[in-house]
Parts: sequence; structure tokens; C-alpha cells
Amino acid sequence: MKIVITGHTKGIGKALAEYFKQSGHTVIGFSKSTGCDITQESHRNLIVDSLKTCDVFINNAYAYNAQKQLLIDAIEIWKDTKNTIVNIDSKSTLVEFPPAFMKEYVDDKNQQKKLIKDRIFRARPHIINFTVGLVDTDMSSMFNAKKMNPIDIAKLIEFIISMKDSVAVQDILVEVPDLDWNDINLE
Repeated sequence: MKIVITGHTKGIGKALAEYFKQSGHTVIGFSKSTGCDITQESHRNLIVDSLKTCDVFINNAYAYNAQKQLLIDAIEIWKDTKNTIVNIDSKSTLVEFPPAFMKEYVDDKNQQKKLIKDRIFRARPHIINFTVGLVDTDMSSMFNAKKMNPIDIAKLIEFIISMKDSVAVQDILVEVPDLDWNDINLE
């Protein structure tokens, strides 16, 4: 497979890029640290242009409105294909009253989730809303709790994509086993 990943130099994106490369896939990565800022329309256009020759798009990097716009653009460019979009979502979107510092993030992620939900009965492109709980990344370093290994997330995503011709997963939530969010403390 030929896979485009945003945010491929840190956290979940880094684990995905490394794992897919080791599994023999071709990975095209776009990250702020390598000069691609998804908040810039011209940079998003480069990402969308790269999708023309790829099979999978992992929409991982977050920036307000930018990740959502990439989702919209990928859906449009792949509207009649069997290609797969994996949109990385956060379990924090399910919190009824998020902390003030997370409100904009949660609202934006919920808009992405709505875009995907509104397409739930459409087969093409294949879209997976992949919701993660606490993953051991810099982004979750403020939470004092057990966390999932990002490599395990990468393995699961590869498995789900590999099954798409027999079982098409559309929405999945993964979390640390036995983690009660009431027990999570901020450091």
C-alpha cells in the first residue's frame, strides 16, 4: 500500500509511519517539523495532491479547522474510489463538559465526527473514524495514568485496513484496558 500520514514525526503518526515502513508499505509523511503546516492552504493542497497516487490517508495531525478541511478534501478527491481514510479522533470528544483549555479541540473533533457520521451509509471512500483514549505521546504527557503504546495502535490500524474487503470498520474506539477516566490525574 501507498500511505499518506500527517503528523508522521511524533506520537501516533510517528509510530504509524515507522510501523507501515517496516511492514513494507510506502509512506509519504507530512509534518510541521519537516516543513508542512496543515494550517496553510498551500500545504494542505500538497497533501491532497499526493493522495491522487495513494491508497490510504491517515488524517492524524491536528490543527484547528485544518484536520477537518483535509478530511473534507480527501473525501472529495476519493469520492468514487475504494481508498481508505483513517481519521484519528480522541475519546476526549465524549466528555460532556471538557475543560476550557480543550473546548476548541473537542468542538473541532466533534465536527469531524459529524462529517463522518453523515456519510455512514456511503461506501466510498472507505472512512474509519478511529477514536483513541490515552496513548503514550507528548500530547497526553499531562495525564498521570496508564497509556496505550502507539505501536499497538499502528498494528491495529494496519489490521483493520487489511480486512476492509471482508469487514469494513467505520467507527472504532480503543482505550487502555481497565482505565477508569475518573482516576486520571493531571500532572
